[in-house]
Amino acid sequence: MQIVLTDKAKGFTILEVIVVIAIIGIVTAVVIAGFNQSSNTLAVSVDILKAHIRYAQSRAMNSVAGWGVKGADDGKSYWLFKNGDPSNHIIRAPGEDENSIDLDKKDLSLSSFVVSFDNRGIPCSDTFGSSPLTSNLSITITSNNGGSFVVIITKNTGFIQ
Repeated sequence: MQIVLTDKAKGFTILEVIVVIAIIGIVTAVVIAGFNQSSNTLAVSVDILKAHIRYAQSRAMNSVAGWGVKGADDGKSYWLFKNGDPSNHIIRAPGEDENSIDLDKKDLSLSSFVVSFDNRGIPCSDTFGSSPLTSNLSITITSNNGGSFVVIITKNTGFIQ
């Protein structure tokens, strides 16, 4: 048996193999990033909600007026308020362009809720900050694409997790 080598060998060059692998890697990265977008939006929105609740708590502890956060009954938005009036004394949250934080634009919704804080930072179930929570308050944020997070405000201490 004799092996004959010719100049016209069939197959791929190492450069062609590397280019194909690189293209497959780029396409995979783009596809995976697209899948994680909705969960990233949900996680970021949860962190922003927590920051807004902490902001209201901090402002209540440093003022005579009670501060709080109210989630809309339709679950599409929430806003900060002061002076026990979630309808007329709406406050723009830090870093926001509008008074109400619209979750519907992000394909998110949340459970309806109201929480206010007294001058010691204790969470209350009424809008005036005068009736401390009797149990922990759970706020659920849900993505319309699937997935949800629960924000818990601990009674007595106001710890937000």
